[in-house]
Amino acid sequence: MKRFLHKSCYLMLCLIVSVQFTGCRYFSKKIPPAEQFSNAEQLRKDGRLLDAVERYDTLVSQHPDSELVPPALYYSGAIKYTISGQAIGPKTLKARENGLSEGKKTRYNAWIEYMKDHQDAFSYVEGLDRYLYKGNDFKTLIEKHPSSNLVDDAAFQLIRLHVHGKQSTKTFRLDYALQLYTDYFTAYPQSPYRAKALEHLGTLADKGSAMVNNDAIGTAFKEFSTAASDLPGFRPLAYTLALSFLESGDRSGAASILGVPSVIGIGTVDTERTRLNIRSGQGTNTRIVTKVEKGGRLLLLDQSGTWYKVLLPDGTTGYAHRDFIRET
Repeated sequence: MKRFLHKSCYLMLCLIVSVQFTGCRYFSKKIPPAEQFSNAEQLRKDGRLLDAVERYDTLVSQHPDSELVPPALYYSGAIKYTISGQAIGPKTLKARENGLSEGKKTRYNAWIEYMKDHQDAFSYVEGLDRYLYKGNDFKTLIEKHPSSNLVDDAAFQLIRLHVHGKQSTKTFRLDYALQLYTDYFTAYPQSPYRAKALEHLGTLADKGSAMVNNDAIGTAFKEFSTAASDLPGFRPLAYTLALSFLESGDRSGAASILGVPSVIGIGTVDTERTRLNIRSGQGTNTRIVTKVEKGGRLLLLDQSGTWYKVLLPDGTTGYAHRDFIRET
C-alpha cells in the first residue's frame, strides 16, 4: 500500500512538472509581430495605455527586424509622452488623493509606478514633482530606421518634447525653438508636419515669456526664414513676432522680422459701427482687399498723407484711412 501511494505521488509530481514546463514553453513562445501589433493597437484604442506600450515594446525586443518595429517604436513613444504629460507627480497625488475619484487614483498610481520603474525612459524632476519622458523611442526610430515614413513625425514629436521640457524647467527660449525647427525644415523639406511646426512656433511666439532676447530671436528667425518662407503659415508667424517686438519698443527689430524698411507701430481699428475697409491702394476708389472688425489690431508699416500701409495678422497687406485707426 505504501509502495502504491509512493508511486502515485511520484506520478502526480511528474504530471505537475510536465504541465508547468509545457505552460512555460507556451507563454515564452514568441507571438508573431503582426498579432502583437494588432493586439497593441486595440489596447491603445481601448485606452489601456500601459498594456499597449508593453505589447509594442515586446514586439520591438522580440522581432527587431520586423517592418512593424518603426510604428511600434512610434506609438510606444507617443504613449509614454502622453502619460508623462497627463500624469501628476507622487507628491501631488498624495496631497490630492482625497479629492480624486477612485478611477483617477488608480490610473495615476499605475502611471507613476510605471514611470518610476522605467527610469531609462523617464526622468523625475523633484522641483516640479513630474516625470518627463526622455524620447528614447523617437530617437531610436530616427537613428535606426531613417527610411521609415514615420521619421519626420517622430522628429517633430521630439522637438515638441524638448520644448515642453524647457518650458517645464523654465529654461525655454524662443530662439532655441527656432533653431530646432530650422534644422527640422532642412532635414525634412517635404514633411507635412512643417505646417504644424509653424502653428507650434506661432503658439510659442504668442507667449510673452518667450520673448527674452530680441537680437537672438531675430538672428534665429532670419535663418529659419530661408527654410520656411514658402509656407502659408510663415507670414502670420512673422506678424506675431513683429507684434511682440513692437510691444517691447523694438521697431527696428520688428522691421527686420518683416523684411520691410520700417514699422511705425501698432494700430487698433476705431470705427463707430462698421468694419474697416482695407484697400489695395490709397484712395476710396481702390479695390477692397478685406475688412477688419472694430477693435482689431494691425501693424502700421508706413504712412502717406491720410493713408496707412498696414499688415494684418494673416499676413495680408493693404491700405487703411488714418481717421479710423488709433495708434497704440
